[in-house]
Amino acid sequence: MVEFLKAEEIVLAKSKINLGCGNNTEEGWINIDIARTIPNIDICMDFETEKLPIPDNSIDEIKAVHVFEHISNLKLVLTECSRVLKPGGELTIIVPAYSSLGSFQDPTHVRFFTDNTFKYYLTGLRFKYYFNEVNFKLKRLRKKRTKMYLKFLKICYPFVKLIGKRRFDMFVDSFFMHTILQYEAIMVKVNPNSV
Repeated sequence: MVEFLKAEEIVLAKSKINLGCGNNTEEGWINIDIARTIPNIDICMDFETEKLPIPDNSIDEIKAVHVFEHISNLKLVLTECSRVLKPGGELTIIVPAYSSLGSFQDPTHVRFFTDNTFKYYLTGLRFKYYFNEVNFKLKRLRKKRTKMYLKFLKICYPFVKLIGKRRFDMFVDSFFMHTILQYEAIMVKVNPNSV
């Protein structure tokens, strides 16, 4: 059951969604999560089983940071994101890379992401029959290093200075890649009539 305070008023005041925000609620965003105990949450709901209580084509941006790896019903979630985003609106997804240790060690993760996973959710591809209500094109897909890597880099700075950053990155990737990589995908809603 969806619990929220005046969803229409929230949408009028804010046009960005922080989906599955957890404790990372942000000012100026509609913060949505299933956990009732989170302070400053705007909408408490299970968005994996329920439709978002937000009008069609009313949102400029949605971000889901380390959320999609926990979602079994990704079809509904992506369909809802596509429905509420305005044409040209952006959906930013950050998930652990399939090779990341964090991808497998968390027992609440139900899916894994590769470089090609996001292509299944794009408009005009042969897999469209499954995600036929989703209208996205890929703006950018990149592998990002986690904050843990940046802390490691800071600690190892004398070594980095000695051998050079490029060599240091190659060394870290060969031994620690499974702990430091995540994907960031930015998908843009397209008008289905223009495809």
